[in-house]
Amino acid sequence: TLDKLRAEIAHLERGDDGRRSRLEELLDVLARSEAPGSAPFPVSGPCAEVIDSFRDAAGERELLYSESGDGRWLQVQGDRDLLRWAVDEVFRNVVEHAEGWTRITVKAEPVDGNILLTIRDDGSGLDRPSTARIYTAFSPRLGSKGPGVGLFVVRHIVELFGGRAEARSAPGGGLLHSLWIP
Repeated sequence: TLDKLRAEIAHLERGDDGRRSRLEELLDVLARSEAPGSAPFPVSGPCAEVIDSFRDAAGERELLYSESGDGRWLQVQGDRDLLRWAVDEVFRNVVEHAEGWTRITVKAEPVDGNILLTIRDDGSGLDRPSTARIYTAFSPRLGSKGPGVGLFVVRHIVELFGGRAEARSAPGGGLLHSLWIP
């Protein structure tokens, strides 16, 4: 994946600075993930920071965070900055691709020795084949200008924590991203 991103950057035409910048960001995150930090932290911190950073983009739309269980059970061990980037990337995808969204909800809850972090939007959603490959590298959404790597990097980060990432259509519309983190 790193080599393919580097090759894509090398072949960009002049004047495509936005795409170059995005590809360089993805390369940087993947490089940082090769030597991730490891410290305990509550998942609420990175989630709250992402929600705050998207307030302007959301306008009148709702951005909500909730957690269940005792906060002591919602601590993870790993690289806080990488988890923040992953949550930010899911939000970025909703803002860019989920037509008609009015709400993004983030919920953290203890489930079977893991923290299940769900990020749900109420946008237009995706068909089943598109949803099945959403965390696969180089499979951009229809009409996307990006390389289709952002959510692949999210999955990579969650796997660094020892977890897994999956997406499915949400009941009533939109997408539900489930990030299982030990």
